[in-house]
Amino acid sequence: MQDLKFIEKINPGTYKICLWIQPGARKNSIEGLYQDCLKIKIHAPPVDNKANKEIISFLSKVVGVKKSNVKIVSGQKNRKKIIIITIEEDIDPRDIFRKYLD
Repeated sequence: MQDLKFIEKINPGTYKICLWIQPGARKNSIEGLYQDCLKIKIHAPPVDNKANKEIISFLSKVVGVKKSNVKIVSGQKNRKKIIIITIEEDIDPRDIFRKYLD
């Protein structure tokens, strides 16, 4: 089982997640861990905020929340990003990400 250092529970229903993004990939996918972050490949190029928008869309689908519940709070112009996900309290996104990492 993978160590989930990349995700931190801030309070019930709110999680801070460290991402390492590889834009311009063939398809969107979760690739594993890189430098204590969750590595995600994104199809969109890092131009005109397209990659950031696709990250929000992709993660909202993976976790099962609205796009408005996923916010990039740091690293808008960097590969390393910090996001905040707000989710129903009875769902733990760590369980969702474990499926991709195991």
